[in-house]
Amino acid sequence: MKIAISVFALSVSLSGMTQIEAPRVSPAAKVVQTVGLTNIEVSYSRPQKKDREIFGSLVPYDQIWRAGANENTVLTTDKPLVFNKDTLKAGEYAIYIVPFETAWDIIFYSTTDNWGTPDEWKDEQIVLNVKQRPVIKKANSQEAFLISFENLSTQSASINFRWDKVLVELPFKTLTDQEVTAQIGKTMAGPSANDYFQAAAYYQSEKKDLNQALEWMNTGIKMLGDETPFWIIRRKAVIQAEMKNYKAAISTMEGAIAVAGASGYEPYVGEMEKVIEEWKSKK
Repeated sequence: MKIAISVFALSVSLSGMTQIEAPRVSPAAKVVQTVGLTNIEVSYSRPQKKDREIFGSLVPYDQIWRAGANENTVLTTDKPLVFNKDTLKAGEYAIYIVPFETAWDIIFYSTTDNWGTPDEWKDEQIVLNVKQRPVIKKANSQEAFLISFENLSTQSASINFRWDKVLVELPFKTLTDQEVTAQIGKTMAGPSANDYFQAAAYYQSEKKDLNQALEWMNTGIKMLGDETPFWIIRRKAVIQAEMKNYKAAISTMEGAIAVAGASGYEPYVGEMEKVIEEWKSKK
């Protein structure tokens, strides 16, 4: 019995021990880069050369390669990337490579949770295939597979793949210029109608300068014209009422009622009519 108990105690003790965590032969790596206003990240594993012949042997020509080791090599971008005339939308993609002796095809694939290449390759999941990027032969050898961002500018960069004596550069552009130009245009054009409405609503709700609030509200309404929704007109009426100008407030609210009725917001009409009756008693 004592022997049985001792064996049981030993088995419990061993089962409670943590498993040994050994380093991966191909360690995980991550490279993060901002290009202009675009944030890009590549997560991958780095196999080692170890005196082996790499391309055409360990990595066969004309076959899909996972662009690293272990799990998928995954590129994540928060904004579009432009490769030649093709645009890769913001998102997360697995990178696969089909190497040839003088050029590579670089594939962005929509499924990213495979270990290596998918069990079933599906062409419909190819989001973009950048074909025939030329191979650059280097004199010195790169021991561990390396992905890096090079040739950086505010508008563009390249994703570089380097292993053994092979370098392939994948240049791309961002939409930085379009983004900044749009921001400049919006800023230089001045506040939008919504900016005026928000400022007026804040001043009114915080009991600040109602004259300023009304001025901003009128400016926003003028910018929108006939497209002004009833709730904006109603807010103007409320500002006028808080300024004790009930005559103007009633007239404005009647305009809001007309717009609400024409726009299919009849449930709000009765509410606004009650407010008008309350204001009439204060005139």
